[in-house]
Amino acid sequence: MRRVITAIGLVAASAAFFCAGDVRAGDGATPAQVADLVDELRDPDAHVREVARRQLVALGDKAVAPLVALLQGGEPAGRVEAVQVLAALGPLAKGAVPAVAECVSMEKGAARLPFLKALAEIDPVGSAGTAIPILLAFLDDRDAALRLEAAKALGAFGPAAAKF
Repeated sequence: MRRVITAIGLVAASAAFFCAGDVRAGDGATPAQVADLVDELRDPDAHVREVARRQLVALGDKAVAPLVALLQGGEPAGRVEAVQVLAALGPLAKGAVPAVAECVSMEKGAARLPFLKALAEIDPVGSAGTAIPILLAFLDDRDAALRLEAAKALGAFGPAAAKF
């Protein structure tokens, strides 16, 4: 039974990969193709989500607006997937900083961490004022893993973190 489920999962992931049309940077992806990739970030299959993330990163700044839409209207899991792609895009996703910062204020506790890390990757200087005070507060948390992740995120801000 386990082999059958695994095989079905692999077939579904392969189908999703090929149906997306293997979109790459410079291919002139249509808005519909980009929207399909963003929708795949909500797929229950981790492989499908990973393929979609990679293809969205390859699209560069073409993917930013649909990802911001997912941040603003998606469920929590979809927002985390979207922010991971935006973080991977780095400075190309600078237009998403206000939406990511809004997610920081909407989330509570450790759920803020992926968004704070994304701010460090996208715009460490411009978003330092928003993110660093929250990360500094996480350094006092009882959860050692959260403290470690907060310290790593502070390091990603580089010299901008020294001002606080």
